[in-house]
Amino acid sequence: NLLISWVRRASRAAPDDWPQALLNRTLARLHCWQADQFMVLGARQQARRSVKQAEDLASGDPEVVGRRGMLQGLSGAVEGAIPLLWQALDGGCRCHHMYTMLAGWLEIGGQREELKRLQRTHGAAFDDHPHSGVEMRRPPFWLKALSECEPQELARRLERAPDQDAGVRALLLWLD
Repeated sequence: NLLISWVRRASRAAPDDWPQALLNRTLARLHCWQADQFMVLGARQQARRSVKQAEDLASGDPEVVGRRGMLQGLSGAVEGAIPLLWQALDGGCRCHHMYTMLAGWLEIGGQREELKRLQRTHGAAFDDHPHSGVEMRRPPFWLKALSECEPQELARRLERAPDQDAGVRALLLWLD
């Protein structure tokens, strides 16, 4: 909030330094970062408000499109979220949460070819890329979930795990 206020004040004090397109894009991205924090805290209503403010400023920006997708997915509308996350990543967004959410939903949904395509096209930017065609043994779902997520997102991912093996059950008990 302080940074958003500072940008607004700076733009009023030096309007030549802040053309409207730059101001809108900057404020939209700040609202996106704010939404990220609200999502991590589980405060979805506040996250929605922040994303709405970002949409009002720059609705087509890949960062904003991706946050819309993240919110849809967290609300259970994964099928609608997946194309938005693809669009954001293809548009140049480099938000690690978007990438891991999309990868997780593709994996849970059994969309192995789409997951491979995601890793090929965007994995290098997130240090998650296949090794020149060599098929690597994937870590257990629970280990991957543990290493990539915030606790609340970890719980959501584990609840949607394709199989409830001992590792998943242990982490669910730990999270409870």
